[in-house]
Amino acid sequence: MADHSDDADQLRMLTTIGIEPSDCWTLLVDTFSVKSLRNERLDGADYDVLKIQPSIVWRATKRFSLQAGVSKEITGRNLALGATYFIGLRTRF
Repeated sequence: MADHSDDADQLRMLTTIGIEPSDCWTLLVDTFSVKSLRNERLDGADYDVLKIQPSIVWRATKRFSLQAGVSKEITGRNLALGATYFIGLRTRF
């Protein structure tokens, strides 16, 4: 079966480390990395990136939590680096 994609194949890794200083608070640090295998075709997407995403989670109730943080590209190749702030609602069921 032929590959019709112009994009490079990638190796990806995700890590999450967290500490819970109390029943209501959790501190998280996520890292995301993408490493291109550099096998793209002409005009295909080919990039490397390493992101770090620290955040804090507040457990409002047993079922609902709020998470806020920032996602920051630390290093990369063939892309513009930047930062994104986020806030999210988490739930358990």
